[in-house]
Amino acid sequence: MRPKYHFIFSIIISVIFFFITGSLFSSLVCFLVGFFTDLDHFLDYLIVNKKIPFGKDFFDYFYEARFRKIYLFLHSVELIPVIYFLGNIFLDRIMVYAILTGFITHLAFDYIKNTQNPLSYFLIYRILVNFDAIKVLGFDFTSEEKD
Repeated sequence: MRPKYHFIFSIIISVIFFFITGSLFSSLVCFLVGFFTDLDHFLDYLIVNKKIPFGKDFFDYFYEARFRKIYLFLHSVELIPVIYFLGNIFLDRIMVYAILTGFITHLAFDYIKNTQNPLSYFLIYRILVNFDAIKVLGFDFTSEEKD
């Protein structure tokens, strides 16, 4: 999903979170997590291209499917229980819920929009297929027409 949509959806979710909890700070955290989960795209680009992502080339890399490996460490459902358990040790409950709400809704919107392969948002699966983009995505994007 494109960043502008994550931005819009994260605002909506964080406003709802605010009306439920009354916590402005936790709502801000919910927004930040929901929007900035995509920072792992920068890490992917850096790992594969060995240079800092910048501008049009960075966005073209993803939207034109130039990648052959997909790491996206933050886009992993395995992080949900980790966030829950570590959060309950180190944070108050409302902050844990804010982080989880932002994170889970980010993954859910991505999953609805992007997923051809139901296993693609499992880090364990991506590791097992050596982060191979075709296997992770569930189709050979290299043979498709780009719009």
